[in-house]
Amino acid sequence: AGDGVFGSNSFFFEFARNWSGLCVEPLQAHVEQIRRTRRCEVVHAAACARSSASERFIRVEGVQGRSGLAASFPGQYKQELSRMPARVTEESVPCVNVNKLLAGRGMRRVDLFALDVEGAELDVLRSLE
Repeated sequence: AGDGVFGSNSFFFEFARNWSGLCVEPLQAHVEQIRRTRRCEVVHAAACARSSASERFIRVEGVQGRSGLAASFPGQYKQELSRMPARVTEESVPCVNVNKLLAGRGMRRVDLFALDVEGAELDVLRSLE
């Protein structure tokens, strides 16, 4: 979900099409920003193939769209970041399986599913039921 506005995959649908739904965001600062600017329910977690209480997350400040789970962080990103003036840190974030997330909220129908998990898209998609 990022900050909920800049580069958001769902902002247009919420404000121009009256969409309602769920945004999943691993970075706490972004979660708070989304809650201030959006109507969607926000879950503080990373969307993952398997749920877990804690996963290593690489946070990149100064470059949009380059943060992600350490286990699936693209090698290309690592090379790019070595040449950029970005601040890179690691933190732990909760991971949630999308099936469990939707089922826990009684969401049986999905009209729009936007997934941007920096290298783990295929694993998450394969886990969907």
